[in-house]
Amino acid sequence: MLFFYAFLSLGYFALLLWMRSQWKGKQHVDSPLNQLSVTLIIPCRNEEKNVTGLIDCLAELTYSNLEIILVDDQSEDNTYDLISTRISGKDNFHLISNEGSGKKKAILSAIKKATGEIIMTTDADCKIHQSWVEEMVSGFSNPAIQLVAGPVLPEFDSDKFSFELIEWGSILLTTQVSFAQGSPFMCSAANLVYRKKAFEEVGGYEGNLDEPSGDDEFLLKKIIALFGSDSVRYQISDHNLVRTQPQTSFESLISQRSRWAGKWNQNNEFIHRLAAVSSALLQLIWVASIVLTVTGVFTLPELAIIWTTKALAEFLSLNRVLYSFDLKKPIWHFVLTSLIHPIFVLFVVSKSFTGKIKWKGREINRNPNFV
Repeated sequence: MLFFYAFLSLGYFALLLWMRSQWKGKQHVDSPLNQLSVTLIIPCRNEEKNVTGLIDCLAELTYSNLEIILVDDQSEDNTYDLISTRISGKDNFHLISNEGSGKKKAILSAIKKATGEIIMTTDADCKIHQSWVEEMVSGFSNPAIQLVAGPVLPEFDSDKFSFELIEWGSILLTTQVSFAQGSPFMCSAANLVYRKKAFEEVGGYEGNLDEPSGDDEFLLKKIIALFGSDSVRYQISDHNLVRTQPQTSFESLISQRSRWAGKWNQNNEFIHRLAAVSSALLQLIWVASIVLTVTGVFTLPELAIIWTTKALAEFLSLNRVLYSFDLKKPIWHFVLTSLIHPIFVLFVVSKSFTGKIKWKGREINRNPNFV
């Protein structure tokens, strides 16, 4: 058993060091393509706390050929009226109501009215740089590119521990490496751009419209299936980072991740299903090492070596990711995150199968299907 954990720890260390070597950080972007017409779509549900800052941020965008459509998704607060007031007199801003219910139907409602040949999406609680549109759209200087994804990180207090920030760092690392290896399997709709024609040619959200998440991941995979892996790009540049509001509690963070994780079995590719299962299994193995120590199979020094190897590998890789965005966190933040993360993942997996997930005032009931 100790040999197994020694082999696992060293393999995990080697894997993360290899992923670290693949991290490109910020890249050169091509010249802006202001001649491309762009429609930015932002679904909004119960966002009255965020819309004022959102509109102010959007009003500073410098791209000249930009249409902005905000979609009210049956908000139960004052979101609609606040947006309506804030965009009054702004000719390139439009407010519409969702023709259905849920984020995907909100985006579809906007795409029907969109005049842009390029579609961008972000979330109502996000902050973006004034040149964000130029930097993301620059990827379409190559006519073969159909979709461009970009990085997302939560806002954080530099003096406080932020599990969510470091966990997002692992998402960014995995995402960029998967794109670099020609087998991307995830991206974030909070920072996503694609050709409207490509969206239409792959059938949009057909086949997963009623799934509460996946307006990014499923679309990515459908575009790759039709146009090939060279048709998509993951781009990190000086000003294309999107900052999102952190979750207000650990419970809400688990609910968010459970909503994302619940779509694992809708992946058609066996390798992507296997990756999702393997990730959860790995966390279970880390937790099992503690149980094995309590039962006397491992000694405390042996347990310490196992977890130190794990934490060191994660620090070396994730610290590089955050550092490339000029974000610095002390090593103990990474160590504490390394200790918490396996338990966190197991809670997420459990809730994605058995729990009722409440998100933006709606309940999501999971009916697991393993086939």
